[in-house]
Amino acid sequence: MSVNGNLAAVLMYHHIGDPPPGIKLWALYVSRLNFAFQMWYLKKAGYSVISLEELSGAMAAGAKLPPYSVALTFDDGFRDFYLNAYPVLKKYDLPATVFTVTGQCGRNADWEGIELTGTGALMTGAEMSAITSDSKIVFAPHTASHKKLSALNRDEAESEILSSIEAVKNIGGRAPFSFAAPYGDYNESTLEILKKHNITCAVTTDNRACDASKDSPLEIPRIIVRRNNHPPGFVYKMYRIFKKGK
Repeated sequence: MSVNGNLAAVLMYHHIGDPPPGIKLWALYVSRLNFAFQMWYLKKAGYSVISLEELSGAMAAGAKLPPYSVALTFDDGFRDFYLNAYPVLKKYDLPATVFTVTGQCGRNADWEGIELTGTGALMTGAEMSAITSDSKIVFAPHTASHKKLSALNRDEAESEILSSIEAVKNIGGRAPFSFAAPYGDYNESTLEILKKHNITCAVTTDNRACDASKDSPLEIPRIIVRRNNHPPGFVYKMYRIFKKGK
């Protein structure tokens, strides 16, 4: 396997666990066994699992990434992260970023479209604080209520983002540097707001490898990991990312 440019695989997860019966987007639930294999494989197969802060810092500085760089991200902040993903990440001492819908911490998610994936409980502030004090995992804003930012006026969008930034700061004791827009939905106004509030790294849902030499740190593409990425499929997925960029 040869390195294709200055690439990174920024992996995007949602749920770690089993989907409720009858839901449409069951593919967003990566099984616990598959997730455990995936983290073991990344650790043992020579991939460089780095934090988003390391990745975006290298991008901003025009620096070369470590070979086969991988960053782990999780969207929404569901409690199954605390129960099923966190213990595995801690076991292998892996960094990860969890983009959290801060206005619904400790509650069952109720945003638009949640019926497609099944309503689930989000982590409490206490659970998130415990994680940040005991691992390489950081929490980051995913807005306050998971609204589509492009459908809001600038003041509304800024309120959603700023409220989420402040909540994450209170949980972790540190101002966040990264952000993920719900549904991957953002516009130029979103980027201006992020810059205003000192967000230097933001991720998208553009399903491809990140080219650190060309992509913007405020528009980092991610590759979704699905339930059907069983061990052989995941191994091939990682090979393909660095061979073909997707």
